[in-house]
Amino acid sequence: MTNSVKYSVVIPTYNSAEFLEDSITSITTAFEQKKLNFELIIVDDFSSDATWDTIRHIKSNSLARIKGVRLSKNFGQHKATICGFNKASGEFVITMDDDLESDPEQVEALLNKQLETDADLVYAHYTNLKRGPIRIIMFAVFRFFAKMVEGKNRVHGSSFRLLKINLAKAVVENANSFSFIDELCLWHTERVEFVDMKHRVGLRSKSNYTIRGLVNTSAELMLFSSDFPLRFIKYLGLTFAVVNLLIGSFYIVRKLIGKIEEPGFAALIVSILFSTGVILFAIGIIGEYLNKVFKSVQNMPLYAIGDEL
Repeated sequence: MTNSVKYSVVIPTYNSAEFLEDSITSITTAFEQKKLNFELIIVDDFSSDATWDTIRHIKSNSLARIKGVRLSKNFGQHKATICGFNKASGEFVITMDDDLESDPEQVEALLNKQLETDADLVYAHYTNLKRGPIRIIMFAVFRFFAKMVEGKNRVHGSSFRLLKINLAKAVVENANSFSFIDELCLWHTERVEFVDMKHRVGLRSKSNYTIRGLVNTSAELMLFSSDFPLRFIKYLGLTFAVVNLLIGSFYIVRKLIGKIEEPGFAALIVSILFSTGVILFAIGIIGEYLNKVFKSVQNMPLYAIGDEL
């Protein structure tokens, strides 16, 4: 490749004005000390604070090394990252958090692992996650669903990763409105490696991820990227059919031998209500799938750019 840039560092950011400049300074210093030829692509996911003004200031002091992109509305971290992939011009893409949870001093571990194995994708695997109890529980739930969809590779991965540029561009080409980066990566390659790293507390005082957000993300991942809910409904329906057959057979036998009792009204009502609930639940899941398919065939853009530096 004739491109002079070797590493495109993509940093999606949201409401990070208070610490973003310190983060970029730390990342730039670490990469320059290691004599890496790089560019920084900072994607503002339509922050409500002064993040975009901060990016403008950083850009004015860094000239050509910095690319700034502001999305026209809040699309989410994955889509902001894919936008960064689209702007990347290096031989490799490195993704990092905006609050220095990803330690730039450890980037050489990713580079060395890729050089040793020629992997298409190298993840940092954190061995000592430093998060609050609620976030730990919610991320555990999210990773449980992710494992069902994508296998163990996604569970051990993180947002600190290195990709070959051809893999990053393949993710861009195949992305849709319900895309998850790790899932798309694992569609395209099995040459994945991991590097154990120590996790550290980032500069952000309060996480942008809420319990509701993680629940919604987990639901989207499971519904749009897996047929697990449909298979669950199928086996649930089969289970109820077998149970009802056994119960029905039991009462038929009792009727034939003259020992049938007057059916209880309460039991009948409970059975009807429970069965109705299961049916409505199944219809709801099928409706979610139809909604996702409808939105997908609309061919809406993955993201929209509002401003660019």
